Amino acid sequence: MAAGDQEKSVLVLVSNVMENTAAHGIPNIKRAHTPLRRIVWAMLFLFGFTMFGIQAFQLITQYVSYGVDINFEIAYKGRTEFPAVTVCNMNPIKESYLSESEDLYKLLRRIAARSPYNSSMGNSSMGDAMVGGRTTTTTQTATTSSNSSKGIRDWNNVDYSAEEDEFFNIFAARDIVASLPYDERRESGHELDDMLLECSFNGFPCSPDNFTYFYNYHYGNCYTFNGGDRTRKLYTTKPGPLYGLSMELYAEQDEYIAYIQPAAGIRVTVHSRNTMAFPEDNGVSVTPGLETSIGVRMRLVQHVPDPYTNCTPVENFEKISVFKQRFPWVLYNRQTCENNCLFHEVLDTCDCTDPRYSYNISDGWACTHNDSVCVDEVERRYLSGQSDRICDCTTPCEARTYEPTVSASKWPNNEYLVKVLESIEDTDELMDDYQENPSLVTDNFVKVLVFYNELNYEHIHDTEKYLWYNLLSDLGGQFGLWVGVSVLTVFEFVELMCDIVFVLLRKFCGVSGRNKTGSTDNVK
Repeated sequence: MAAGDQEKSVLVLVSNVMENTAAHGIPNIKRAHTPLRRIVWAMLFLFGFTMFGIQAFQLITQYVSYGVDINFEIAYKGRTEFPAVTVCNMNPIKESYLSESEDLYKLLRRIAARSPYNSSMGNSSMGDAMVGGRTTTTTQTATTSSNSSKGIRDWNNVDYSAEEDEFFNIFAARDIVASLPYDERRESGHELDDMLLECSFNGFPCSPDNFTYFYNYHYGNCYTFNGGDRTRKLYTTKPGPLYGLSMELYAEQDEYIAYIQPAAGIRVTVHSRNTMAFPEDNGVSVTPGLETSIGVRMRLVQHVPDPYTNCTPVENFEKISVFKQRFPWVLYNRQTCENNCLFHEVLDTCDCTDPRYSYNISDGWACTHNDSVCVDEVERRYLSGQSDRICDCTTPCEARTYEPTVSASKWPNNEYLVKVLESIEDTDELMDDYQENPSLVTDNFVKVLVFYNELNYEHIHDTEKYLWYNLLSDLGGQFGLWVGVSVLTVFEFVELMCDIVFVLLRKFCGVSGRNKTGSTDNVK
């Protein structure tokens, strides 16, 4: 086929498609009888195509923004997973443990010597004690000032430096215990076997074997019921205190150290089974002599993953590595990630481990009171956003939280007191204490009820706002509106391109064949 015929063939193909295509405007360009009409139709087609391009750009921009719709609903489950419940005695260090720790004993005697509230820990003769390199006296006598007679305390003669030292020495006492290997810290705090008097769940008895131990920097020994390390999940099918967890606990106030914890009671935290409990940040303080009811309502929040949100999958290990190594069942949440990040920042900057989250001796030595300046500066920079470390602690892709409603009543009543005494009659030591001190029960005994207020729960979840098939549908609608092109029209142009390629290939193969034949004839 001659070159002119080839070009003519291509033009014929294009002309036929332009004249017969279903796309609006293009056939009119071909069929126009005058140049003016042809120009008008061409401009109209270009205008429509331009408008389609603008709309297509906006649609694609909307798609790649990966927006989400937030949905809120009240859902119901007839059989609902029961949350984890963590209990800690508010006194982190037992007084009886002081005989086993010489450093702790000396430190607390210094605190007692400086405190105006001396008890069995110290005496007034120890008023002159070296703390922080300064010699101070226990108290100062009020001066005869015109203002000193007004009010309970002589604020004009307060030794603020001594009170500040007392505050930091309390943390120093906790640092001593936190610097011990993790498995040795348990001896310093209260044992659940000594605290738990009665326990039931859904009306069935439970025992200390149903609790899991972990050490908390602020409260010492803590115990979790229905924790994530338990393979068997516990469920409840009805709301109300009869279908939850009931505990009677003994606070052991005779083991309290006034300079460590001025309050008495039990700290209770209700949380998801697979999250780390931080009772110092989240929890309810339960008072002896009361029955405290903690009714909870679950809130389930679910986010769609990347690229729609920057949420972190709960299985992430790197962002919570400090906790994950010791407690492999722990899943990601933002608070755990923040604490993990702060731990590594302290480790890198101060060359010691933050005792609040030091669980593995392999991480390094725990920071002491002497490192407090460095640790405080690191925490200040971290909280103010000036830290060089990028932790990227985002919202978890799934989170269960429990909103508590707390109420209390006097416990036990006069009639039930007999039953409480029956539960401890086999413990000679407690009965002897009760004979000497009839207020033992109201000063030490605690009852806690944890249950669902209702089985309805709040479900907040994201859905993708604009998916790929929404984009395809809208692009097709815009293309049809402005240019009159459908999917079948697109295939008309695909067919045209295939025909043109086929013609060009025939032309190329034909030229090559003639050149090859000519070369053979020359040889002959």
